[in-house]
Amino acid sequence: MKFVRLAAPFLLCALTSTSQTTDPVIRVDVDLRQVDLVVTDAKGHHITDLRTEEFQVFEDGKEQKITNFSWIEVSPPPTGARLANLLKKPSLMEKFSGVAHIEKTPGNDSVSGPVANPRKEEIRRTIAFVMNNHGVPVMDRVRKLIDEQLTPSDMVSIRSTARSVVPMPHGMEEIRDSMGIFQQFTNDKRQLDAALERVPRTCDFIHTCITDVVGALRSAIQSLSTVPGRKAIVFVGGYSGPVGPIIEMANRAGVVINVLNPAGTPMDAMVEGFPGAESIVQLAKQTGGSWLLSTPGPDLTTDLNEVMEDLSGYYLLGFHPNRNDGDVPHKIEVKVLRAGLIVRARNGAIGTPGPVPDPKPPGREAVLTQALFSLFTADGVRVHLDPVFAASAVDPKTKKRKPVVRATLDIDGRDLTLQDSTDGAKKIVLDMALAVFNVDGSQAGGEEHDVHDQCASR
Repeated sequence: MKFVRLAAPFLLCALTSTSQTTDPVIRVDVDLRQVDLVVTDAKGHHITDLRTEEFQVFEDGKEQKITNFSWIEVSPPPTGARLANLLKKPSLMEKFSGVAHIEKTPGNDSVSGPVANPRKEEIRRTIAFVMNNHGVPVMDRVRKLIDEQLTPSDMVSIRSTARSVVPMPHGMEEIRDSMGIFQQFTNDKRQLDAALERVPRTCDFIHTCITDVVGALRSAIQSLSTVPGRKAIVFVGGYSGPVGPIIEMANRAGVVINVLNPAGTPMDAMVEGFPGAESIVQLAKQTGGSWLLSTPGPDLTTDLNEVMEDLSGYYLLGFHPNRNDGDVPHKIEVKVLRAGLIVRARNGAIGTPGPVPDPKPPGREAVLTQALFSLFTADGVRVHLDPVFAASAVDPKTKKRKPVVRATLDIDGRDLTLQDSTDGAKKIVLDMALAVFNVDGSQAGGEEHDVHDQCASR
């Protein structure tokens, strides 16, 4: 169970009882290799009516027989007011000012109602926005996309490539990602709006700020590796540097990387001459994503909408390789035989999951930590966390007050199973984990805060 209250500070709470079970460990079986891909025409329109015989799959230059074929519709095509909004051209005011105008349609209001994390089987798309351009106009365009197109079955996180170098005692320094709780996956638009507000302020004027693109991408891929649904990274900004390890890591995790660089007017014939373009293009091309050079205004909105269309459906082709050589990398190439079409596929294959004998089960601490930061909702035990924010009495020495958080956790006893004890009474053992976050999203250290608990049963 996990609960988040958007306030300062933040509280996360998870609990488990001795009767809780854990999911079996899953490992990849490469007897069947699958390739996910998107097909468009020359104008970028998606083609969804292709048949098996219109594809060819090659592994290391040798054609493979396609044994599995399907079109996976992740999210239904937009209709009604949502479709009309996507087709609507920006007004002259929006076009020349660059200020995003958010169209409110039924269901897209960020404060229309409370949002609960969906069950694991309900998640259709999981998207991590990695921001390397921290400009407010860019943040506004991403906010427009989230407010207008995010559905309850989409889980999104906002991340920054910026890192703060914080001085520590004894001349030490700590590199800190101050996004903290803001970069957790959620479908709550209020939390995502707060994260977008935080991105331009990730680094303050006191601490030195550095950029860690590789670290931010690796962290995003790791967080996506165990989640279901269509998994994607939307990298916003420019980058020039090594991308080989990131591409390999993304392909192993089944993560598509889309790159949007709001650096200027699109230059279709000048990609090779653009600084750092080759690294960025390969990052997208070899993971099955798209690379788009845009501007911070309405053009960025159009490109973001194109990326979301990419993530709304895809083809899944499967084949049995001639030999099973484990994790040895192979070059995968897909061709479409219908004239005039463009195929985008990752340079690698995804194995099908197969169960293996469960090793030593995780302990209570591991189970609690996983539940505390999980993006999935579990309702085995119904609970309700209600934090109340107040202030302490005035300290006689400092003449100041300290912030106080009192959190009440209600547990529905009907969901608990009591056990017989030796003295004839009934008993149950509950384990609880609590995390506290500062206003900037960084996790507060337990050694710096007084935490008291008081339990009452009824």
